[in-house]
Amino acid sequence: MQEDVHFFGIGFFAITMTFLSFVRIAPILTKEALLVKESPRFTNEKVSFKGFVYDEPDKKYIKQTLYISQLQDIPAKGQILSKNHGFILTKVDNYENFRIGQVCQFSGTLVEPENFDDFDYKQYLHNQRVFYILENPTYDCPVAGEQGGVDTLREGNVVKNFLIDLKNSLIEKIDNSLHEHSSSLLAGILFGQDRRLEKSFEERTRITGVSHITAASGYNITILVIAVNKLLFFLPKKMKILFSMSIIWCFALLSGLSSSIIRACIMSSLSLIAIFFGRESVVHITTPLVCFIFVIFDPLIILDVGFALSVSAILGLTYILPIFEQRKGSRLKLQFLSDYVFPTLSCTISTLPVSVLNFKTLSLWSLPVNAVILPIVEGTMLWGVLSLLFYEIHEGLSQFLFTVVDLQLKFFEYVVNLVGGLGIGYWELSSQISTFVSICIFSVIFLLVIYFYPIENEQYNYYLKNS
Repeated sequence: MQEDVHFFGIGFFAITMTFLSFVRIAPILTKEALLVKESPRFTNEKVSFKGFVYDEPDKKYIKQTLYISQLQDIPAKGQILSKNHGFILTKVDNYENFRIGQVCQFSGTLVEPENFDDFDYKQYLHNQRVFYILENPTYDCPVAGEQGGVDTLREGNVVKNFLIDLKNSLIEKIDNSLHEHSSSLLAGILFGQDRRLEKSFEERTRITGVSHITAASGYNITILVIAVNKLLFFLPKKMKILFSMSIIWCFALLSGLSSSIIRACIMSSLSLIAIFFGRESVVHITTPLVCFIFVIFDPLIILDVGFALSVSAILGLTYILPIFEQRKGSRLKLQFLSDYVFPTLSCTISTLPVSVLNFKTLSLWSLPVNAVILPIVEGTMLWGVLSLLFYEIHEGLSQFLFTVVDLQLKFFEYVVNLVGGLGIGYWELSSQISTFVSICIFSVIFLLVIYFYPIENEQYNYYLKNS
């Protein structure tokens, strides 16, 4: 009886935090709706303004996308577009070498974003506080670091600019150590770098349900924690916790402290700290509590895909994995299942609703392919981080680790090309259908967890058992 009260008390706490989160985000969405309503007033206006590259340029095959933050208000039609309204998106030639924080004088025509056939592109940009696109852009950018006026200085967050520069230098080391497209894959897995992979391969990653692996979302932090625990199985629990926290924060630094990675590191660290001090039951409280705190400070985080993947993966290890462990019982003694298959399967199942909702594909191959690939990717992430850490310390060891990583990435490519090339077992979904299917999958998972979760004890919890 006491266990039942404890379990449903946790559920009530999580529901309360969710409700308060929506209460917090409602005013933000109202303000966003007002900005959307006012956006036609500045549409098709030729403007010129000073701004800076707010985020890392997103390079594609021909063009690169820039998110511009205004440094001054823009007058148009006798009205003022405030510099604090949000960001302006523009696309420029790929050969231009823009840096985050770089100040430029931009000119062009403001237009509203338009939706694609099966994709609400306008809402996607609104979620990122982008309400205008600058078409036919021209720009005059002083060389960063050039002597002269204040325009030569970089704007924005100094720490973020430094870390992005560090990340780019590490990606350059990867390019020098691996051939394409292993280097692009590793850059995607470690840093979420959207490199120009072959379109056919990108399509097959979506068909096989492994697109999230190359996104460097918070989900990858969970995978890294699993890898560290397996590698250091011989150490005492508290030592493994300390190593796990050190590795994931090194990974966060190498990734340029992207928001999704930082959030995942904080959530995982709080859970690991609770376990370190013997407060195992706190694991069930930290996830909804930390999510609520994040929403308080950044309400639009609830719309971030990386955040959803991170939370889903942690919930999978906390609530789905214990079910597999209990059902296995004493009849199966295969340690391989507990160490590799069950954690991977738990994360894959828990992130399935988010993947279907955002990638618009329902694949029968998602679970089996992830179960095969993720144990390999765990090692790829760990060896990849270590190879970069040793790059300046011991070049020979670094190159050896890169060789191991390259073999693992070749296996990744082989499985994706083999299964994705079959041409069966997957369905492309529209936005409405993907939402419906995602809700159905989530509902089934939720009900099964309530029914099967072993509330009589917590010995099967992954964080409690392996950390």
